[in-house]
Amino acid sequence: MRFDQDGRFTFAADRISFSYTDKKGQPRTDQGRFQLRNGLLTLVMAGYPEGNQSTYTLRQQ
Repeated sequence: MRFDQDGRFTFAADRISFSYTDKKGQPRTDQGRFQLRNGLLTLVMAGYPEGNQSTYTLRQQ
């Protein structure tokens, strides 16, 4: 799946935050954790409603 989003990210230890403008023009920040191991980047992002999460695994090409 292709994902293309303009914005900024920050990280500290194993936490990552993405700040961007959503499709309605509103500022938004998504937060989660990341892990890089053996060429795989795994992001586990907090979702909505609270308690849900999304996991993304990106493989180096």
